[in-house]
Amino acid sequence: MAGDGAAPAFIILALVWFLVYPSWTRYRYKKHYRNFVKEQFKDYDNRSVSLQIEDEYIYAKDEGSESKTSLTEIQEISEIPSLFLVKIKPAQSLIIAKRNIDNEQDIKLKLQSLAKSLNVPFNNHLDWKWK
Repeated sequence: MAGDGAAPAFIILALVWFLVYPSWTRYRYKKHYRNFVKEQFKDYDNRSVSLQIEDEYIYAKDEGSESKTSLTEIQEISEIPSLFLVKIKPAQSLIIAKRNIDNEQDIKLKLQSLAKSLNVPFNNHLDWKWK
């Protein structure tokens, strides 16, 4: 019979695909986003940014721009192993890299007290990792 080898070949191919595809996809997504971030932010590597949290606003200033964001625009604050993320309306985030700050614990305490005073969640995701 001519079709006898097709079913086992299909099953073997499906099994290999089932085992390999998740790892391959994870690798490809990581590589894609890593390259995308490198390309988009290649001119920002050595820029220093000043961030001030005042009573009513967050001020951010770098070499080419300044921004002023009302504290009432903050929706939530999250912490992951390498970053602090301040989610701001509408669908924006202020990303603070821990490796670039001197007093990580002071920043964390300030952000926690800010979240408490604004009645927004402070999410602690220290076990988060890229999958």
